[in-house]
Amino acid sequence: MEEVLTARPEIIAQKRHSTWQKFRIWRRTQSALRSERFGSDAFATFEAGVTGSYPGSTGGVILAACDDLYYWRFAITLLLSIEDQGERQQVHLHLCRPSAATLRHIGGLPALLTHVQLTWTVDDCRLAEGLRYRTVYLASARFLIAAAVMREAKVPVLCIDVDAIAVKPIWPAYAAAQARGDAVLIQRPTESSVSRRLRAGAVGFNPTPAGRRYVSAVGRAIAAIFAIRPLYHLDQIVLFYLMRTMKHRRELQVADMPDPLSDFDFSGEAVIWMAKGWAVKNSDQYGDAKRAVDARYPQVPQVPQVPDMPGVPAGLAGNG
Repeated sequence: MEEVLTARPEIIAQKRHSTWQKFRIWRRTQSALRSERFGSDAFATFEAGVTGSYPGSTGGVILAACDDLYYWRFAITLLLSIEDQGERQQVHLHLCRPSAATLRHIGGLPALLTHVQLTWTVDDCRLAEGLRYRTVYLASARFLIAAAVMREAKVPVLCIDVDAIAVKPIWPAYAAAQARGDAVLIQRPTESSVSRRLRAGAVGFNPTPAGRRYVSAVGRAIAAIFAIRPLYHLDQIVLFYLMRTMKHRRELQVADMPDPLSDFDFSGEAVIWMAKGWAVKNSDQYGDAKRAVDARYPQVPQVPQVPDMPGVPAGLAGNG
């Protein structure tokens, strides 16, 4: 456990893709739309390194992914905050190279949770081999597993950042938007960078034919793009490129994600508080909210206090 307590997030030196890399990424997204075979070998390699179980085929699934550091610091609190709402909710966690301690801990959680119906998968992260920054893989892992979850469970999937706290029941607040589209996204059309025109903190996929095609293309494109060794995050740019093309062709109906489902201000209208950047993660406001949730579940083992991440500016460990 010591290595978890002392781990630090990676610092990506240049937080953007080169023009050439953006073109290569775009080309692979278009190939994933043209043919279901494109990226299938890479995606099969990903799935060959995944073990665990998938959610059931009733209701919707909230999905998040994490490594050991994020599991102990954030994922447990996220699960307990959803449990705290008192409504049945399927939650799926995708664990990236978890330690034995993490596997023991999550294995004991179902017996301690009443409302959360928890499933999890374990990823050996073989597609991350050769990447300069492992966090590039970690940021995309939930969208890889989302494609598999959609294929297996055929239910709506809401992917959220794991460093979040539910303050109201999530699915009732999401249901109206979920019913309006094949995908539910946070679009930011005024952003100049294609890596920021869609925010990946909360992303919904629906099991409509178009929604299944979209999430499948996202998973296969991301899997295939790792072969070109990207130096920056793939999730937002891939989601955007595919959405843009499908919307232009009128092949995808997109609904807007409600603001309360991705709230950075800890407002009273929020459904989910999200800790954007390490400045917020290390703040008293987030820490107090986290401790309040954890304290209501003394039966759930907690790791000793993980130290703050000094000197890590806001947004450095994520892609904003």
